[in-house]
Amino acid sequence: FVDPKINIRAIYPHYSLYIKQQIIDMYGENSLDISGYRVFTTLDPAIQDLSEAAVSRQVSKLQKNNVSNGVAVVMNPKTGGLLAMVGSADWNNDSIEGKFNVALSYQQPGSSFKPFVYARALEKNLINTGTPLDDTSKTFLGNYSPKNYDGRFRGRVGLRRALANSLNVPAVEVMQKVGVEDAVNFAKSLGLKSLGDSSDYGLSLVLGAGEVTPMDMTNAYSTLANGGLYNEMYSIEKIVDKYGQTIYAHQNTPVRVANENAVYIISDILSDNRARQEVFGPSSLKLDSGRIAAVKTGTTDSYRDAWTLGYTPSLAVGVWVGNNDNAAMDSVAGSLGAAPIWKEIVDGALKNTAMENFSRPAGVYDGELCGVKDLYIQGGRSVCN
Repeated sequence: FVDPKINIRAIYPHYSLYIKQQIIDMYGENSLDISGYRVFTTLDPAIQDLSEAAVSRQVSKLQKNNVSNGVAVVMNPKTGGLLAMVGSADWNNDSIEGKFNVALSYQQPGSSFKPFVYARALEKNLINTGTPLDDTSKTFLGNYSPKNYDGRFRGRVGLRRALANSLNVPAVEVMQKVGVEDAVNFAKSLGLKSLGDSSDYGLSLVLGAGEVTPMDMTNAYSTLANGGLYNEMYSIEKIVDKYGQTIYAHQNTPVRVANENAVYIISDILSDNRARQEVFGPSSLKLDSGRIAAVKTGTTDSYRDAWTLGYTPSLAVGVWVGNNDNAAMDSVAGSLGAAPIWKEIVDGALKNTAMENFSRPAGVYDGELCGVKDLYIQGGRSVCN
């Protein structure tokens, strides 16, 4: 926590302090006073300004719903560069602990965790798009009986319907197939480093029971945006000393951590506006620009956290709204609370840029399995009973 009496005159204080701490970790605190370093960052001021305005505006609108704070993190998936970071709705507002950087704090992600588990199940060949999943009243491990957000059950559903409409029971069924330990390790490989040890979790992890940071969640979604190639998030491009010598330069080293076929199917489902209309309606997650973007919301119990995370091939954006004291909001779900911020940032940041589609890998084809016409992974398993 930053002492509210400290006078920070930087234009972007949370981002600046984040950079400062990295330099201290690299070279020691005394170096800041005597080194004369020039630090070149990944910050995009236009996107930072856009993000700050979007968070502030939406949080103000939601004050009547007991919402006091919000966060936005923006990344370049192709490099891992941190383009913008909004750590609170208002740095100068001490009543909401505005100087505390919530982008680096631990929050429950709700259903925004689901895509990781489905992606792992696809790449492990445990399911394919046509595999029937049970959306019925059922009990797992003797005492765990998840319910859907709307209290309804839909019977047998396919992957697209289950994920696009964020159905809980099928997600828990798939989590059981994958296994908690495997799901945790996979999520960490995508960039969710703040996730704890697998022994700390059960099947409810797929519904967002674990605590993670908005920074890490955005990094993990950025890996999906990059087709399963992981780039560690970074914010310093290079450091030049007072003699003009470059003493540090970032090296980009992408690593394949997820199967590109599985990731493509997840991205295709998350960008299917028609498939999610059953629960989310026709426009709550649809970009005003008409641009194709994959997106997923998350809402925790008692409306304590509301998330929207999504991406295009060249931009990943994570948004959280809630309260620093973990107080419940008044019926503010991810699609209502965080989605307007996400939409404004994505549309604004990509304005006047070319429209992009996710590139389909050679291993994904159009077909029909189990009576379901959809995209499939070649050779993927599909159990039809």
